[in-house]
Amino acid sequence: MNICSTQNKTFSFHSTLQFRCVGGKVSTIKMSKVKKHPIADPKNPRVLLRPVRKPFKVNTTPPIASQFNNPESSDIVLKVGNDLYYSHRIVLCAASEVFSSMLGPDWIESKKSELVLREDSCCVKVFRNFLQYLYSGSLCIKNDHVFSVFLLADKYNVKNLYDECVKQIVDSLSVRVELIPTTFISKSVSASSLSFLSSDTSSSDSESSDSYVNVIDPSPHDSPMKRLCKKQKRKEILVPEEGFSMDLVIKMANYFANKAISEAALYNLESRLVNSFRQNNYSVWNSLDESLVTKMLSDTNFYVGESILFSATKKWLNFHPDRQKKDVIKRVISQIRFPVLSIEELYDVEQDEIIRGCDEAKELVTDAIRFNLFKGCKKATSNENWNAPRYQRRCKKEKGFEYLGMPAMFEMLKPSGSSSKKKKLS
Repeated sequence: MNICSTQNKTFSFHSTLQFRCVGGKVSTIKMSKVKKHPIADPKNPRVLLRPVRKPFKVNTTPPIASQFNNPESSDIVLKVGNDLYYSHRIVLCAASEVFSSMLGPDWIESKKSELVLREDSCCVKVFRNFLQYLYSGSLCIKNDHVFSVFLLADKYNVKNLYDECVKQIVDSLSVRVELIPTTFISKSVSASSLSFLSSDTSSSDSESSDSYVNVIDPSPHDSPMKRLCKKQKRKEILVPEEGFSMDLVIKMANYFANKAISEAALYNLESRLVNSFRQNNYSVWNSLDESLVTKMLSDTNFYVGESILFSATKKWLNFHPDRQKKDVIKRVISQIRFPVLSIEELYDVEQDEIIRGCDEAKELVTDAIRFNLFKGCKKATSNENWNAPRYQRRCKKEKGFEYLGMPAMFEMLKPSGSSSKKKKLS
């Protein structure tokens, strides 16, 4: 008998087992008939060798969770806003390094029976949920409150909760690239709610933000409706998730402490603004501050035609008198990619009052005209530095395509609103 041992399990094997019977005949039994029986260790016959099975796990609520906000067993009170939470030092110190330092001997407040914590108003609303997570290890909150819990997890250095909140927030800010059959847009639906799906203009730069894709031949196994959709050209549109309110997405876009959240929120905000532009709605755009507007205009993934961005920028500058200053116009207008505009569009831009009133803007437009005039000249392209981002078209983030057929399109006609679904973090 041979004994084989691996990292995960121990097992034995026999080439054959022989048994001598009366009459001198020998019978042979294959290992497959006896392999399920335990095998004795040759060094210690009392020990039976069995395959090592996977560990059995049980997920239950910790017993300490029953003591959450229990005044009878509490040894410290946390005051957050007008609320009092009866807590336990050992639980707070074990869950958070920040609490461990605050309740250590170096802090004067550690000797007091009540600890006052100053939190933002959004964090005060969810502090009970945050504290309950420290006791139970699970959390169930509304989608709009995930970011507030994330801020608390960041402040008190609760890593597990911090990482889970980042995943939930980035997932709720995702943007899908969907392909819409153009026949469906032009014939099947004329509702104003889908006006953002129509072509922006007939300008040359619209190709960058309104791409039309020739689809492959439909499969013979497709339904008649799907075959009809596949035979048509499809138009790319960005469909952002709208689980968070617009104000909260703007707040996340300005949160630079976490790059993943900031970038996801910025792309989600840009995609939602593009749809509002196409519906002639500039209310949110005009309310943004200069730093965020400049950041968005400089982003290569602000996936919309440059002529639309220039028109939106003019509306933003004319919205408030303080934005009429030359230094503000210079900083904002300089982010527009004039070289990607057509000659006809550049002619209209050159006649604009904002451009004529800013010398730096006039230089940018003149450079864009030179680029359009000489970009086909080999001698010019070798001498000029035309590889800068402002000479390149804006593009979407490459995350794959999703085919959106006609039945799915009718779902987009339903009012979306902000989602009130709860997220469970554990």
